[in-house]
Amino acid sequence: MNHKQNQLSREGYCILPFPPELKRYLMSYIYKYCSSSGIINDDRDIEDSILSIPDSEFSNAFTKQFRFFRNEQALRVLKWAKKEIEPIINSNISINKIRPSEKSDKLGVAADNLDVYWRCVRNNKKDVGEPHSDFQFWELDKRNKNLPVGYKGVNERWKLWIQLSGCTAGNSLQFIPGSHHENIPGSFVETNHGLRPKIDQEWLEKNNIRFKKIEGNNEISCILFHDKLVHKGVINTESKIRFSAELTLLATRKN
Repeated sequence: MNHKQNQLSREGYCILPFPPELKRYLMSYIYKYCSSSGIINDDRDIEDSILSIPDSEFSNAFTKQFRFFRNEQALRVLKWAKKEIEPIINSNISINKIRPSEKSDKLGVAADNLDVYWRCVRNNKKDVGEPHSDFQFWELDKRNKNLPVGYKGVNERWKLWIQLSGCTAGNSLQFIPGSHHENIPGSFVETNHGLRPKIDQEWLEKNNIRFKKIEGNNEISCILFHDKLVHKGVINTESKIRFSAELTLLATRKN
């Protein structure tokens, strides 16, 4: 077992280099989307244009359905991941399609669109992810019969979080190393965005000190982590906008 495999097994995540040309390719799609949708409509750059959007309009302008990459971009990422990540996890990998509820003819999101999307986190805004594991969202999808189109189950799921622009160790994801081996107490609660998973508050208060920012990550990196690893977003105080991309890699062990 090599260093990356050891780290994935022990801590639940590892940092990997990500090709700069692929990062630029993904960012060019985001610029194209923002231009065609009218978000960039004057001489301001993309960051200033997004920051000028009132909070009341931001959520509607950046729902997940608007932020899907198309399969052309998703397949480029998958090609890289199969070359670089399959040997590390010793599994064949694929990317799941979108959930049935995410299909939109109006927005051009087809049922076979792969579930690869981007995020933008504005400076000093509180709309960041609460502590969770992705496993909890998959369990919620199972409960709601909203699993991805064609999903048949796999041996493991791994999240790939790609830093695109404005990312630093201080404003990126934080993890509780080793938490993918633990039985984390939680439930589902009703929120303004519908039913959402929530980790037990007493457990969070006891374990909050264990959250770790990932030193050594930068804008030519990506982070691979287990879908049961507890993680959270943090308020971005270090750049105008933090752009990132993410996807789940479905892993089937090689014979």
